[in-house]
Amino acid sequence: MVKPATIGTLDLKKLAAKVSACIALLFLSACEDYPKDVNGTSDTIQENQLIRVGLIEHAPWVVDDQMGPQGIEVELLREFSASLGATPQWTFLSEAEAVEKLVHHELDIVIGGLTQSSPRKKEVGFTRPYSAVQNQETGGHVMAIAPGENQLVTTLETFLKSRKDGLTQNSQNEARE
Repeated sequence: MVKPATIGTLDLKKLAAKVSACIALLFLSACEDYPKDVNGTSDTIQENQLIRVGLIEHAPWVVDDQMGPQGIEVELLREFSASLGATPQWTFLSEAEAVEKLVHHELDIVIGGLTQSSPRKKEVGFTRPYSAVQNQETGGHVMAIAPGENQLVTTLETFLKSRKDGLTQNSQNEARE
């Protein structure tokens, strides 16, 4: 029978396991605030209770209505904002203007029927596709986030996942038309 390697009365395998566990605990405690936002967008939203949303008109996802912004993604962002205790500040822009403001952190989120195949994905962060409505050419629908705002995108994706039913059957039918 082979005896485990020991130093004095210490079993080296047990010692290595204890040291590894301590290192892992130290590493995990350092990761408490991850994922982080490069510009602290999530903290700013919480502090100001305001979320700056760029809107690209693209029915039925975003519609500029006399009564204010409407559409599938507008409703989702209203609910998301409320879940953060924030009020959305809506700004209608062209896609190019919205992406430019997002890149410069002048907006927090941009919505408007964007899809995962958008060439803008090289400039900004996208959520994972959240919509049940997908197109083979363009992929699933996404929302855009300023680059490096990992905590915000994770929080938004968690919300969207919880709202998998967020697109009602009527909304899905509208989106397919």
